[in-house]
Amino acid sequence: MMDPEERQGTLTRRVRQPQREHRYVYGGDPRAASGGFLPRRNRRIIGRRNSTFNILLVLVCAGIAIVYYVNNIIVVNRLSYEVNQMKARYDSLMYANGVLQAEVSKKSSRERISAIAAEKLRLQNPEKPATYFRVDHELMNDLNARRER
Repeated sequence: MMDPEERQGTLTRRVRQPQREHRYVYGGDPRAASGGFLPRRNRRIIGRRNSTFNILLVLVCAGIAIVYYVNNIIVVNRLSYEVNQMKARYDSLMYANGVLQAEVSKKSSRERISAIAAEKLRLQNPEKPATYFRVDHELMNDLNARRER
């Protein structure tokens, strides 16, 4: 058994021991530690500078993309407005067409025409309906051929 002082000394020794890092050190041996301490730190990474041309190119491309996007929105809104106007005009024309068709069917009714014909032209409806007969075209052609001779 260990007495409390030994135990405390062991704990402090464990805490004081450096923990080994699992990384490589640039320009040196990763296992070599100077003076029993942690291995030396990696060099500070310096980011590559972006050229001014590249930054301007990205900004110009982003600007052009934004302009095209806004233009597209404006064109779509204008087209939807025109479509709505055309639908309204189509509906009004269809309504006017329906009114005209109703007027034509009203004015072309048989009763109206026969009343006007009797009043203005003094025409009368026939007492008997017309008789229909069928014409034989072969016989008609034969008769026409005999006449020509």
